[in-house]
Amino acid sequence: MLLALKQFKEPLCIETCDTTFPDCIAINTVTGDRIKIEFEYRSAAFLEHKKEWLLLRRHDPPSVRWMVVCWEDDLGSKADSLTGLEIVPLKQFAADPGLVLNPLPSGLRSEGEGSARFDWRAASLSSHQRTVLTVLRQFGANRDSGFSISWPKRDDSVKFSITCESHGGIGFGASAKGTIGVPFSKWYGVSDEVKALVIGKLNTALPHSDFTHHARKKKGYDLEVLLPDQDAVERFLQVWRDVVVELNGRR
Repeated sequence: MLLALKQFKEPLCIETCDTTFPDCIAINTVTGDRIKIEFEYRSAAFLEHKKEWLLLRRHDPPSVRWMVVCWEDDLGSKADSLTGLEIVPLKQFAADPGLVLNPLPSGLRSEGEGSARFDWRAASLSSHQRTVLTVLRQFGANRDSGFSISWPKRDDSVKFSITCESHGGIGFGASAKGTIGVPFSKWYGVSDEVKALVIGKLNTALPHSDFTHHARKKKGYDLEVLLPDQDAVERFLQVWRDVVVELNGRR
């Protein structure tokens, strides 16, 4: 990718790439220099090839260069014993926002900005998926629905939960990966009768029987499969409205 975007330190043409040492032989397209490259996650791993490297270098023409392309350079002072070896850590390129197709906006590190993190991750989803997620979030944000929306505390968890405020936290969740789930197994204190009520209404509304036998599971679904159109989204949300009305009527 770096070569294609012309972001590498020099223009290279790959001649061979294999699993033998060295992993790759490339040619600088400007100078014509031949470069022997070993790929490592951390540069210190190259020390395992030191004896072989020294042996091969004795037979190399003066114009041949050696390079370690790694993610992270951790050789430190040990690099002194590898004179003539160029080290190129790719980690330095990760900070360049121009190389990231969907960069994380700066400052989105607090719990209160979960919504912004979610939007960032969900930007790669289809238009339909994003529209459905917006409708679900609006449902959770509307206090009149009897439900509320919450965001996780962990920065690496891009999802939201919609829970009923008056009946033991029953509800559903959705992730920025385009999935939606009804975590029956996490409805702590909710009776099997109430779970069966919700499952029955979901099966009827969507309609299919996928929710049957999942009363003790945390079941997830592909959003486009479960809610393929706006009508299905409305039927899904109506289930939750009806459940609250029915449970309130039992009090």
